[in-house]
Amino acid sequence: LLRLNISRRPIANKYSDGKMQRTLKRGLKVPETGLKLQFLYFIVNMPGTKDEDQQQRPGSAGSAMMISKAVSFKRHLSDVGADTLPSGASADLQQLAYNKESDEEQKILDKKILHRIFKSIDVGKTGHLREDDIATLFNMTGEGSLTAEELAGIKNILFKNGSPDFDTLWESWEELKLREHSAKEFKLISSRFDESFSQHQLLIEEEGEQFTPTYRIFFYLKNLKTEKKIKISPWHDIPLFVKDVVRTTSPEEPLNKYNFICEIPKWTRAKYEIATKEPLNKYNFICEIPKWTRAKYEIATKETFNPIKQDVDKGALRFYKHGDMLFNYGAFPQTWESTTHSFVFTDEGEAEAYPGDNDPVDAIEIGTQQLGTGSVTPVKVLGALGMIDDGEMDWKVICINITDPLAMFISDISDVARHMPGALECLRSWLRDYKICTGKPQNKFACEGNYFERKYAQDVISECHNHWRNFHLIHQKTEAA
Repeated sequence: LLRLNISRRPIANKYSDGKMQRTLKRGLKVPETGLKLQFLYFIVNMPGTKDEDQQQRPGSAGSAMMISKAVSFKRHLSDVGADTLPSGASADLQQLAYNKESDEEQKILDKKILHRIFKSIDVGKTGHLREDDIATLFNMTGEGSLTAEELAGIKNILFKNGSPDFDTLWESWEELKLREHSAKEFKLISSRFDESFSQHQLLIEEEGEQFTPTYRIFFYLKNLKTEKKIKISPWHDIPLFVKDVVRTTSPEEPLNKYNFICEIPKWTRAKYEIATKEPLNKYNFICEIPKWTRAKYEIATKETFNPIKQDVDKGALRFYKHGDMLFNYGAFPQTWESTTHSFVFTDEGEAEAYPGDNDPVDAIEIGTQQLGTGSVTPVKVLGALGMIDDGEMDWKVICINITDPLAMFISDISDVARHMPGALECLRSWLRDYKICTGKPQNKFACEGNYFERKYAQDVISECHNHWRNFHLIHQKTEAA
């Protein structure tokens, strides 16, 4: 009767106070009646423990109740405004952004979200903003702190006719041009812990509610000596290269424990060996956007300890309208595409130079498994694609999880076409066209969109790692002074 995957692949599954709260990604469809709910995200609350949940199957009483609640929730969304939505659906506006709405509907959505932020700041219920509220407003919309010059310019726009109400704020919203990111604003606070990094000690904790501007994922490392958690920066504290540091002995134990690396399994004939002459090809990959999802998460380079947050554009949380990510998208730690350095390409005798985009190097993991937001995974680099975004170099390094079933067969970009036919063409077309549905032109690529081989990609990573290291050392010397 019902085609619905309840327990296999939920986006979130949390149990608290005997209640099950589940966010489902798929729409509901009942073939016999032709019913299809047109929204892609909704929240359903129903009683039951985790064990009881496993007993719910399509066609059961629990499934029927979920259909009923889903239908009533959809009707409720169409009847009420943003300020009267049920408490269980606090992320509804952002979830509705999953649909490819028109520009006019997008403006309505942006306006409702900005109105929510406005009301939360207007504690005195005066209906007007104070000058002291401007910095808070822009911080809540995800734009970060403002300089004194920017703050003065915004006040001149908003307060030219007295304290602005919400309508005045909305009318002036397009005029409030925010600055570009600056390397000086990067938050380089790191814990500088004395333990070698080990993924077994890495912890992540969520703060705030998902699909809201305040949602953050923070990173911690458990110190083996003190058993204490240390807050760290995923960008600055997680090393670029994987070292696999694992403690096998304590000072009281005899030193007769060693790590053994198996090259040739028993009952096999293939001669495998450690390639001692090849460069190290094992990097830490921080996943920001899991495959099969649309919410645009990113490392907050301007916030203290650089947590992962959902990107905000003009007060609205960003979702990819083009469609779900077809791959795990993230970044390499301890890398930086410097704006003062230009990447030069020669095309038909003419040299073209593009500065870095001021962010960590982007990475695309093409394995068969979905990785979680905030997960740190060892990968091996396969190649790179040079994307030009608004005149800036935005490298996309192609990599694969070293534990993926296909990893043993793929070592360079040329192997991808052999073992994953069509994957590279699909990836390139997705990156080229994903902005078209928002009214922007296609993205461009260096060298006519050809993929660079593994060695070239590793050189790009090393170069950007040196940029990060130099910038980090300069900042530390400035702090000391």
